[in-house]
Amino acid sequence: SSKPSTKNSPSSDNDPTEFLRPHHLCQRTVASLSLAVKRCKCLAIGPSFRHGFGSKKSAMFEMSTRTRTLDLSCLILWIVLIFMVGGLPLSNFVGHSHWEYIKWVPIAEDLRSPKYLIDIFSDIVGNTALFFPLGYFLSRLLTSSSPSRQLLLAAGIGGTLSLGIEFYQVYCHNRFPSIFDVITNVTGTLIGVHFSLSKKSTRPPPQNPALTPIPQDRNLAP
Repeated sequence: SSKPSTKNSPSSDNDPTEFLRPHHLCQRTVASLSLAVKRCKCLAIGPSFRHGFGSKKSAMFEMSTRTRTLDLSCLILWIVLIFMVGGLPLSNFVGHSHWEYIKWVPIAEDLRSPKYLIDIFSDIVGNTALFFPLGYFLSRLLTSSSPSRQLLLAAGIGGTLSLGIEFYQVYCHNRFPSIFDVITNVTGTLIGVHFSLSKKSTRPPPQNPALTPIPQDRNLAP
């Protein structure tokens, strides 16, 4: 008996009508719908994402500008206050020096005097507190500098300001310049910088909800 020839029989792999079968049509339809839904999501989210990110970035820039302006204004006002505390009243200025009034190092008799110790303690607390805001506002303005650079710049500015006031007091009556005033002033400035840096390190990083990725819906996958 002769076997049926399969030479000209169409193969299922090469059948051009294979894609018209029902299960293939369903798979292609689901895949097309899923792709269309994803594209619609991208088109809907894209403009709102860009608008939200732009508005938040603009608000952050405006807030940063206002904050820096406020910090700079407070710094200038505080420097003026330091000059007023160290130089007023202007009637004390006499135009000739009083270097003999300067006590570079306290003597043993001074250290045994309760009144002198109370005066020294009040000077240390007062000078440190007076220059504390100077270092604090300087650190807030020097955000682009490293912590060590902020400390060096603050110490230089605080020391220069303190030396200028002490030198002015050499030519004044009823004012007693001291090297301890310079030391405590610089110390107060450095404490202010350290306090500002510690606040920055403990502050949580800001979260931007516009940058939060949206998870893909896997239920629409073909």
